Amino acid sequence: MIAANNNTPVDILEQLAELSDSSISMEICRNRNITDKIALFLLNDSKIDVNYTPIGLVHNPAISDNILKILANNPRVEISNYANKYLEERKQSQTNKN
Repeated sequence: MIAANNNTPVDILEQLAELSDSSISMEICRNRNITDKIALFLLNDSKIDVNYTPIGLVHNPAISDNILKILANNPRVEISNYANKYLEERKQSQTNKN
């Protein structure tokens, strides 16, 4: 699937996100090329299943800290816990590099 392919250009991912299809959106959430703009669009798209978008985003190692901070406030405990865990791991990783 194009949405899952990490070689898919960002402009194509943006077009696919606008289709508001839950299965395509989930694949985009896992794509390493996802941008904050696309992630925010998917998080706020009322036409897709809101249960799966945060899961896909929070487990994407390429997702930005900004999006993880948003997910850290997700009402679903498992999403917020994972987001906080990954933010802490990144913080520790940066501390260890310095």
